[in-house]
Amino acid sequence: MKSAIVKGKAFWEVDRSGVKHLYFVLSEPNIDDRVLVVNITDASGVPAGRDKSCVLNLGEHPAITKKSVAYYFRAIELNASAIISEINKKGINQVEDLSESTLKKIQDGAKRSPLLPNKLKKYFDNF
Repeated sequence: MKSAIVKGKAFWEVDRSGVKHLYFVLSEPNIDDRVLVVNITDASGVPAGRDKSCVLNLGEHPAITKKSVAYYFRAIELNASAIISEINKKGINQVEDLSESTLKKIQDGAKRSPLLPNKLKKYFDNF
């Protein structure tokens, strides 16, 4: 069965301290139903050495309300079915999908990023 979580999906997750984090799914599910997911963070809070391979501006997605960056160093692979389960349990809040152009911008940034963990580069085949 094909997962409902595909590239371009977006969601908020609240961490244990109550802080909301925005995530974008960058890949189609692989054969193991896993996807590449990147966190989006406030660009003004980025320390000098952190990766700025993809800077996102206000309006590039409705959830982006200030200059932000894709935090490739903390990119993760998640089970697509687990994301659906968390949406159903209200553990995460799915929001509007990425536009094709914004998705491509973030995917291209992942390919350029010196900080994306090597083990996650296999997902480029699922872009």
